Amino acid sequence: MTDEQEQVKTIRTLAGKLRDAKDAEALAREVRIGIETQIAELVPTDEEGQKTIPVGDGVKLTVKRSLAYRADMEEIARTLNRLGLRDGNKYHPPIKTTTRQELDVAGYKWYRKESPEVWKAIAEHVVVTPRKVAVTLKEK
Repeated sequence: MTDEQEQVKTIRTLAGKLRDAKDAEALAREVRIGIETQIAELVPTDEEGQKTIPVGDGVKLTVKRSLAYRADMEEIARTLNRLGLRDGNKYHPPIKTTTRQELDVAGYKWYRKESPEVWKAIAEHVVVTPRKVAVTLKEK
């Protein structure tokens, strides 16, 4: 067998091992996510909060939930203008300006607590979805 043929044979063998490793990795990921889901179902938290539970031998398990916010910033600005709420008034729009406008989640939550009628008007332009629950295992 020539050196080139030997190299092709080695690459073919490594490619097979790589495929097997990727398959095992995908299966392990699926199993891990299933276990995390079971744990998350057993550990209640607020929709945005976390809880840490000691499970023995210095090991702690943390379950953390969070939400993702997506908003139509132009519609929120128009809604606030229509309601007569502009910068400099009592209320500050829940809008952060970077190179693009994005929802200021803290400001949005403030409206929910402090001015429910305004929050209700702008909430129709915001989509809130739960993020993946994070489960963390810490060992000493």
